[in-house]
Amino acid sequence: MITLSRRRRLVWATVVATSLVASGCWDRVEVNDLAIVLAAAVDVPEEGSGYEITVELAQPAALNAGGGGGLGGSSGGMSTTQSPGAILLTARGASWGQVLALLQERASRRLEWSHLRAIVFSVEVARRTSVLPLLDFLSRFRQIHPHVPVLVADGRAEDVLAATPPLETGVGDFLRRLTRQRPFMRVPLYEFFRDAYEPGIDPVAPLVKVVQAAPVASRTIPSDVRLDGAALFDQRGRLAATLSDHVTRGLLWLRDMITQSTVTVRLPQGEMDLELLNAATRLHAERTPGGPRIRAEFWAEDDIVDNRASVDLKDPTTYAQISRVAAEEVIARAEEAIREAQRAGVDPFGFGQAIHRDDPEDWRTWQADWPARMREVPVDLTARIDVRRTGITANATLREGR
Repeated sequence: MITLSRRRRLVWATVVATSLVASGCWDRVEVNDLAIVLAAAVDVPEEGSGYEITVELAQPAALNAGGGGGLGGSSGGMSTTQSPGAILLTARGASWGQVLALLQERASRRLEWSHLRAIVFSVEVARRTSVLPLLDFLSRFRQIHPHVPVLVADGRAEDVLAATPPLETGVGDFLRRLTRQRPFMRVPLYEFFRDAYEPGIDPVAPLVKVVQAAPVASRTIPSDVRLDGAALFDQRGRLAATLSDHVTRGLLWLRDMITQSTVTVRLPQGEMDLELLNAATRLHAERTPGGPRIRAEFWAEDDIVDNRASVDLKDPTTYAQISRVAAEEVIARAEEAIREAQRAGVDPFGFGQAIHRDDPEDWRTWQADWPARMREVPVDLTARIDVRRTGITANATLREGR
């Protein structure tokens, strides 16, 4: 039988144990005490050495009101710019950690990085030095998610954050949503690091640029942000080359990243547009007397969305002609991407990994000087495009002579 004293001890032990578990949010931080970082841009300072890092901070009042002012200022190597929906804060330092401390000293609220939407490096930063030390800090920072996309700005990265894209109140959210669209390339932080440290493949990143529209009727149209190509890096994390948007499509095909696109087929009768529905790429390495040889096989399933050529879609031979011309267009884009990469001596496609997988013995011989051998490795390309549907209209709506 439990005595009264033992009952009291049991009750008090239960109360103490419960209080330890349900002690409340002792380390809570109110939202009003946080400055939410949406995007970060890294530039080379106009004077001196080190880095110039600009962060985009969410402005809750402007987000609710749908607009903001145009305040700005600078002092002691720091500058602040206010735009509709966001505030830009800039600091200069020798490393990301040093700049982070300077930014925190400037901000009246604690910087919160868990909502970071995009990391943008300028082309000048990527050319002058390796971006890996900067990204190394981000990979160790517990507040930053490894799926944050990495981009390269064709110009100053700060100008990208200062743009005013449509539909979104901030550039960070705009870049996050834009890189999620299927026609574009999306390279998260963890993937950039993986390609930088794994042998047989080099990292890439989408190229972003600011487009300033001309004034119309004495009214200035806000600047826009577009993804326009790709940046190729070597194993050291330095920028090796940039690709145009047209050639980047070939890069996406070779990396098996093409998921949605529109291909214009040029037939003798005229042009026709095909919508890509499904696609796949397979890379293989073959041993030859002169060394490994790469074979890339493309497959895609397309629908006809525009028949400006006015060809007869009821004729079975027409589909074979369309498929052949579409395959030639895919191969031509891939060949352009390969030429640009071989000229720069980088392997953004993973040809080295294909050799390592299919012919490990040759890869052990080639791995040490793979950047030099990449310039000369032969590549065979084949493509098969299956045209499935024509839409609700089987034939052309326009006839020649009408």
